[in-house]
Amino acid sequence: RPFESLGVIAMGIKHATRIEKTLYSARQKRPELDPFFSDQGERTFFCKNLERVQGDERDAIILSVGYGKNLKGDMVYRFGPLNNAGGERRLNVAVSRAVRRTTLVSSFRSIDMDDTKINPTGAKLLKRHIRFAESDGRDLGNDQSNDKIPMNEFEADIFHALTAQGLKLIPQYGTSSYRLDFAVQDPRAPGSYCLAIECD
Repeated sequence: RPFESLGVIAMGIKHATRIEKTLYSARQKRPELDPFFSDQGERTFFCKNLERVQGDERDAIILSVGYGKNLKGDMVYRFGPLNNAGGERRLNVAVSRAVRRTTLVSSFRSIDMDDTKINPTGAKLLKRHIRFAESDGRDLGNDQSNDKIPMNEFEADIFHALTAQGLKLIPQYGTSSYRLDFAVQDPRAPGSYCLAIECD
């Protein structure tokens, strides 16, 4: 799409710098692309970190997450500016910079993120945005749990008995008007579930 303007947004400064260096190196082998990357004009190509994209819009945006798992394959929950106060606002700005399309690049899936280890609002919204991208825009970010619906005594007994055994339960799991009483988190695969429980 040579006639569309393009921007790349990385979550952190170091990641944005690495992308720029890699792009510069690749362009040395493809000089015919220089006009596209020219700094002349109103909507020129950019590669910026999350904190520098306020007001920048392009036809297409590549949002590069840049965080991931450690060498053991475990998620590392350090999400840079998203973990800070106001991180959710920065993410909101980043995901709204595209006029036509956004491409999300991530080395992990939303299911890899364990809800019990995500505290900052920005990180929670990152998981929801990744889930939105995975669903091709069908998952509009409805909360998977609803703790506002109180448990009855029977449900509370089951909840307390099973959590005392070390299970992690999500009450009222689902996105429709019908919800599961409990979803049990898979201890071997954080962020996924292994059992549904109905308290009839």
